Amino acid sequence: MQILPRQKKNGKTSYTVRIRVQGYPPLSKTFPTHREAISWGKTAEGDLLAGRLGSPLAQLHTLRDAIERFLEEKPPGYGSWLQGSPPASPVLITPFGSTSNTLHSSSAKGLCSSQRGTSRLPSTGS
Repeated sequence: MQILPRQKKNGKTSYTVRIRVQGYPPLSKTFPTHREAISWGKTAEGDLLAGRLGSPLAQLHTLRDAIERFLEEKPPGYGSWLQGSPPASPVLITPFGSTSNTLHSSSAKGLCSSQRGTSRLPSTGS
């Protein structure tokens, strides 16, 4: 349990309680007095650990459950890329938003005059 004091615009102090227990979702609540914050924090933390505020998230679902559900439901589009459709050709996006489906060796069109002739890629030797 963590209690954080916070100064409001009107000069008064409020206290935010944060409770983090592994496997459970974090809880937080703000109170006008430190005493109320401590009281709620101890009660909520005890209820959480005793199981009165739910069960741990880690015990609700396992990876096995998620995989089995995925395989049973087969979401829309699942495996469509394997069904004989040709792969999409790569698209080059230039700095000015235009697109090209092929890569050209003379790709200096989008570069300003001071950058032409300079390349950040290693030369191919030709």
